[in-house]
Amino acid sequence: MTISKIEIRNIKGISHKCFKVQLKACKPNLLVAPNGFGKSSIATAFSSMNTKRINLAEKDHHKENDKLVPELSITVDGQKLTANKTRNEIRKQFDVLVVNSGLTPKAKKHFKGAVSSSIEVKPLTICKIPEKAYFSYKFTDAKSRFGQNGKILPNISGLLKDPKLLDAIQGVELKKIAQVRTQRAVQSIVDQINELHGSVTEISQWILDNCINELKSVAILNSISKRLTQCGVVATEIEGFFAAYQIANLHAADPDAFSAATNWLHYVTVKAQYQDLLANFKSSTWQWAKVEENKKKRELVISFPKAHQLSNGQRDIITLVVQLHKTLYEGSKKPLILVIDEVFDYLDDANLVAFQYYVTSIIEAYKDRNQIIYPIILTHLYPGVFLISASTDTKSRLIIYYQNRSANHKIPCDL
Repeated sequence: MTISKIEIRNIKGISHKCFKVQLKACKPNLLVAPNGFGKSSIATAFSSMNTKRINLAEKDHHKENDKLVPELSITVDGQKLTANKTRNEIRKQFDVLVVNSGLTPKAKKHFKGAVSSSIEVKPLTICKIPEKAYFSYKFTDAKSRFGQNGKILPNISGLLKDPKLLDAIQGVELKKIAQVRTQRAVQSIVDQINELHGSVTEISQWILDNCINELKSVAILNSISKRLTQCGVVATEIEGFFAAYQIANLHAADPDAFSAATNWLHYVTVKAQYQDLLANFKSSTWQWAKVEENKKKRELVISFPKAHQLSNGQRDIITLVVQLHKTLYEGSKKPLILVIDEVFDYLDDANLVAFQYYVTSIIEAYKDRNQIIYPIILTHLYPGVFLISASTDTKSRLIIYYQNRSANHKIPCDL
């Protein structure tokens, strides 16, 4: 899919402009234009949308006149989608995220009416903190419930704490394991196995020789088993099936408790991933940003030092990287329009390389998930600075805009 047109009415400095573009999926799209052209108005148009409509702040109306009706339209493969004050066709088909520097002024009152001001970086909310919950699993109990040959079951205690479990069950309708036909098919296999005599190796071989196709016909177990085997969590196909069997049984025993435990595992995984991410951004013992739990609001947040305690370059790259990675944990399957507002003023060559690396990593992560992302980078910088580490797979699409007295022109080209 290609976004070929962006049209904006009555937002910030734009009364009405139509931008003819060629924004490609899963490639960095650079929109290069001088200061004053309207890049921040484009970013505001996208960031002002909620799921139902455009909801502009008073200061963002064109000429600060709230009687001028704001509108944003995009054309995707010939289809025009519009968002205004009463509807939002864009968000029905796309997720939208606008990344910016996060700087905000803050005033503080002191004794006798004195006021001081400072510039701070707003904390970034990553997600809500769910209730702490764990899977109710005891290996000895699982073997006992299985029957005489419960020894065939692998111990999945470690798997239930592993993020790979979330990948294995993603999209699988575990509730179907409770269907009568499925239960009968599974119990028939279990009954056959419990009539056998021999070691785990001998029983596993009998299963491969006699009822592996019956196991594979249980779609839920087959799907989970394949994923567990592919990611190396289990050593054999049989282990995969009986790990899947135990996971499905845990869900069937208490779906609500299972859901609560997976929500907690997801949260712990996300928190750890951000801690690892931020560990790469520090100077000696100075931490540029920290992962913290806001107990009052029950939110996981990234907090920053005061703006004067970070260099401008440090602030820009860390806020950018954190917001980029937030896109990976939102959970939506819609294509994402990612607008990176101009945050490059203070990035040196090293930080620009880091920026390119992280943008590329986000694109590759979306490709691995078979999802679509449109990274749109708004900048006034000379485009050559973005070519330091561009790969052939994520070759940038550059659109340079410039202005003269009579018209706006664009020059599209591939980098």
